[in-house]
Amino acid sequence: MPQTKFDVAICGGGIGGLSLAVALSKYPDIHVDIYEAAARFSEVGAGIGVWPRVWKILESLGLSHDLAQLTALKPSYELSDAFIFRKSDQPEGLDFYKLQTQGPASFF
Repeated sequence: MPQTKFDVAICGGGIGGLSLAVALSKYPDIHVDIYEAAARFSEVGAGIGVWPRVWKILESLGLSHDLAQLTALKPSYELSDAFIFRKSDQPEGLDFYKLQTQGPASFF
């Protein structure tokens, strides 16, 4: 008797849906269908920021090599400024807090 596959329907072809599809495709007994309302994929908005922790997940999915070719900022695990909080209601602004994290983020 042939082995039947487990069917998974993913609603949405954004980064979450496509990442899930790639992850599930690693299992030969799972069949994935992706349903997307848009007629075609295109750039929407300013892009996607990917921090180093997320980059590690993309590496484990086997996507890092292809994605690295799409961005000028390569992931780094050194500390860098993530956000700079600034009071700028005067002619000369004042930085009052810098949030540092592993980074910087890669943008697509």
